[in-house]
Amino acid sequence: MRLCVAEQSSVWLWGPQSLTYKNYLVETEKHIQEVARAQGVLVVGGGAVGIEMAAELKLTNPHVKVTLAHSRDKLLSSEGLSDECSRDVSLELLKDSGVEVLLNHRLESHTPIESADGMKRYRAKFTNDATIDANVVIEGVSQSVPATEFLPAEARDGDGRVKIQPNLMLPADIPNAEFHYCAGDATKWSGIKRCGGAMRAGHLVAAMNIHQHVLQSLIGHSPKLLRLAHMERTQERMLCRSSLAQIFIWLDVGNGWGLKCADITINIRNLWNMVPPLIDTVAHEP
Repeated sequence: MRLCVAEQSSVWLWGPQSLTYKNYLVETEKHIQEVARAQGVLVVGGGAVGIEMAAELKLTNPHVKVTLAHSRDKLLSSEGLSDECSRDVSLELLKDSGVEVLLNHRLESHTPIESADGMKRYRAKFTNDATIDANVVIEGVSQSVPATEFLPAEARDGDGRVKIQPNLMLPADIPNAEFHYCAGDATKWSGIKRCGGAMRAGHLVAAMNIHQHVLQSLIGHSPKLLRLAHMERTQERMLCRSSLAQIFIWLDVGNGWGLKCADITINIRNLWNMVPPLIDTVAHEP
């Protein structure tokens, strides 16, 4: 038996909490309609999640006023990225898309207020005494601690993040490490904590590697394990610039359209020649 820990380290934001696919469709449709009918949407938190959410809301609902409020003087302030990516590019692209950005605005509270049209309406108050009214308030701020206490202390760092090998197994010096995997935000790994990386790790690495080991146990198959490559600072800037731009621009990869970001046009056909692969296939070493 093998154990795979796949955890979201942050609390639920304004997203699906349904346990079945049927209920998920009902719940998400409710959210979609609520935003589509809104006159104003406030997204709180200028991290990776808040930026992506605000941009996609404006892209899919151009008629809605979308405002992003962040407590610091620059976006992505907790990600450890350069100003070129966090301050300049992300802010420029958000504004170009039509998202109103409020920096140095820390949310103090948001309370329901009366509305003449019968729609839900909230008044958000910030610590600088500024206020804003919105039909929907989405909080994208969270610094929760991973629920990993059940793992050995030597497998975790001081923040509760799980130490892993590139194949997502626990460190080799942990007893029975080859039977334990961890994927998602709970891992101690480089790169921004976003759903794309977690899905890549969970599907392409953890699930596929576990499957390889199952085949080894059942039929003596020699496993070939996938592994993650560390995300270097220059790669983070490249991916940040490109992924942010993709939020705002519909891309036709088949026709070789390019994306323009900070006066730099990157041809999509050549993008992955510029960024080294994030996952390598390696042979399993006993």
